[in-house]
Amino acid sequence: MLPIIAIIIVTIAIVAVAGVYTNLVALRNHIDNEWRTIDAQLQRLTELVPGLVGTARGAAAVERPQINAVTDALMDEMGASAPADRVRAARPLTRALDDLMDTAKAHPDLADDASFLQLCVSIKDATNRGAAACRTYNECVRAYNEAIKVFPGSLFAGVFQFKERAPFEEQDAA
Repeated sequence: MLPIIAIIIVTIAIVAVAGVYTNLVALRNHIDNEWRTIDAQLQRLTELVPGLVGTARGAAAVERPQINAVTDALMDEMGASAPADRVRAARPLTRALDDLMDTAKAHPDLADDASFLQLCVSIKDATNRGAAACRTYNECVRAYNEAIKVFPGSLFAGVFQFKERAPFEEQDAA
């Protein structure tokens, strides 16, 4: 009878460890998936910027410093590799794009240009989707970090190399 009880206890322990491990892996994968969503929106934004700059430059609607501000911010964003750095670098790009679009919209040739207006809508869409993905990313990070700090996850997080993840700072995610 004792061997059967020992086998049952060991089986329950193995199932419990497997359940905790699976949960931690799933939470970590949610974080990675949200980062890929953010990365896709940042990539989409960087692909749209040259078209907007070219359209604005072609209409001579904006001054050179505004175009330079956008291209400089774009280069900074493209040069960043870590998730938090990319999001942080995208903020000045978004501000520079907003300034460029506001100025360009005041120009009569661009105010009626369908391709320019569509680029503006697409850029705003990518920016909004990226901000939403940052908020979701932060929620995933919060859930994951909580899971590795509380029992029973805390028992196995160190053994299985689950490290705490840093959320984006609130000003980065906005």
